[in-house]
Amino acid sequence: MKYCCELCGRIYDETLGDPAHGIAEGTAFCDLPIDYTCPVCGSEKEAFCKQEGTVQRPIPMKGNDRAFWNDVKYGLAPDDSTR
Repeated sequence: MKYCCELCGRIYDETLGDPAHGIAEGTAFCDLPIDYTCPVCGSEKEAFCKQEGTVQRPIPMKGNDRAFWNDVKYGLAPDDSTR
């Protein structure tokens, strides 16, 4: 099963796990530590939603994109009404 971070689109695939962050292959999403956060944007585990069917990986974020999503996470994103 795959789960997607609703904030940045990062995919957690249970078959692959997240070895770069200490999560072994085959680790079910429900078995992730309660304090697991998205390795891309830092969102909490609750920000992930179950994906059905084929899911395409999002384009990786770079520099300012990551800063923007961190601002969104903490409610600091620019207000569109000021544009």
